[in-house]
Amino acid sequence: MKIRGLFIVMVAGALACLLLTGCKNGKVAANGKLTWQEKDGKWGMVDKNGKVVVPYEYDYIDEYTLNNVYRCLENKDDDFLLKVGKGEREDEHQLKEGAKYGYVNMRGEVVIPLEYDWMYGWFGEDGCSVVEKNGKWGAIDKKGNIVVPIEYDDFIHPDGYGWSIFNEDGFAVVVKDGKKGLVDKNGKEIIPCEYESVSHGFSEGMAAVGIGGEFDDEGFYIDGGKWGFVDETGKLVIPLIYDDVTSFKDGKAYVKKDGKEGYINQKGEFTEEKQGK
Repeated sequence: MKIRGLFIVMVAGALACLLLTGCKNGKVAANGKLTWQEKDGKWGMVDKNGKVVVPYEYDYIDEYTLNNVYRCLENKDDDFLLKVGKGEREDEHQLKEGAKYGYVNMRGEVVIPLEYDWMYGWFGEDGCSVVEKNGKWGAIDKKGNIVVPIEYDDFIHPDGYGWSIFNEDGFAVVVKDGKKGLVDKNGKEIIPCEYESVSHGFSEGMAAVGIGGEFDDEGFYIDGGKWGFVDETGKLVIPLIYDDVTSFKDGKAYVKKDGKEGYINQKGEFTEEKQGK
């Protein structure tokens, strides 16, 4: 019933806007209160009475954010931020390279200036968005404050859909000069970018790190490489000597080295050899 009601409101708002403004391409925004419109090649947003709220001065308004029903239900207040862009249009859905992006609120106010080369179309559940500027990546909060310095070559968030850029423990993998590290939700580099692969977080205070080896499309090892562990200060406490490892659980982690399999403690000492079948 709630979804049906929301759909009726959305359709009514779109029709009212079309009748009152004469604009085209009416689509209801994520908070169900505004409708986005194109006028003279520029995009803006109007309320249900046809009053212009977001001025017709943008070349791009994020479609996914506007049309996704889950976003509609999650963002009912006027503090919802909408990604907008200015630049030469590639096609009806995107702008060409060189465009700039920022965020406006549902009152048409520019909250985050259009100074980024790219950014997510929304803020994750952790209140942050990944952004790109001058070829480097970082993260900002809803006020535009830099959370993770914009100095990394890549930002690998744990959620492919971007619902949150940090994992549940508050960490994210970053890349610099081809090496990976780990940052926390305050932007502090906990594990320096010195490894080909790192865990997305810590397990019992330990994170696996690796160098060498070949990668699959997801960025994980498929053959070769050596693994070890760092503690929560980023210090390498178990050397990179293992061919395979798992996370720590109940004080021990599975490891494989030179054909021998077993379990080590957090000091790197073998505590149990894995028995064959």
